[in-house]
Amino acid sequence: MAADRREKTQMTGRVLAITLAVLVPSTLLLAQNPKIEISLPTDNEALFRGGGPDFYQYIERDFHGEKSTPWEGGRYGFVRNPVPTAQGLVYTRFHEGIDIRCLHRDARGEPLDDVRAIANGKVVHTNQVSGYSNYGRYIVIEHDWDGSPYYSLYGHLSEITVGIGQKVNRGERIARMGYTGEGLNQARAHVHLELNLMFNRNFESWHDRNFRDPNHNGIYNGINLAGLDLARFFLEHDKRPDLTVPAFLAEEETFYKVAVPDSPHFDLRKFYPWMVKNVLA
Repeated sequence: MAADRREKTQMTGRVLAITLAVLVPSTLLLAQNPKIEISLPTDNEALFRGGGPDFYQYIERDFHGEKSTPWEGGRYGFVRNPVPTAQGLVYTRFHEGIDIRCLHRDARGEPLDDVRAIANGKVVHTNQVSGYSNYGRYIVIEHDWDGSPYYSLYGHLSEITVGIGQKVNRGERIARMGYTGEGLNQARAHVHLELNLMFNRNFESWHDRNFRDPNHNGIYNGINLAGLDLARFFLEHDKRPDLTVPAFLAEEETFYKVAVPDSPHFDLRKFYPWMVKNVLA
């Protein structure tokens, strides 16, 4: 089963009117929480010099018979699968992380870049079987910031050098870059990096009811993780070292609001209570 697919389902039953929005007194958060120390996972730091093709790994696109290799496809957001409309091209596939291109190769062209933890944390998942996920071989590290859990994910690895339960420090080597996973080749070796929120600890039972394919990655399946705009967070944090994730998300434009089912099993609001606004019985 593809671990980085995103499925949207309709939810029925009694609904508790809760609007999820990122509204939080940022000055209070700054006073209560230590600074987040975070750094890029490889030697490629071109993000801080403008990004572009020096930082992002290009994708291979065949659009109506015209082949191209746009680096923009390695960015976060709706950057893939263009569809022509009366208003121009609309990109319909959401890329939930950033693809960081390779800098170091051996004589055969194999990637040599070390992949390092972006922040202090604990390894909570490693997938060693490439075919078990679109991420290929990947690692998930849990970080405790602002009293909430966040999850950095490192995908398409050639080898993994850490184990589940291991504590790691920012900058510590955890893997080697590769091109494992669906649709990649040696030329496009890169690390796919995400910083995520988690939806639910009961994900596996939901998955078993809704999918035929086995879930090999437990609650660290990509469907159960919601990625943030990590490149922008790196850039903003570089300018404002006191920046927290809630304060960062409070600056994002709100495109829609959702009503959350009145269920004791919905963990998102428990993990991230700063997201909840206007609780109405």
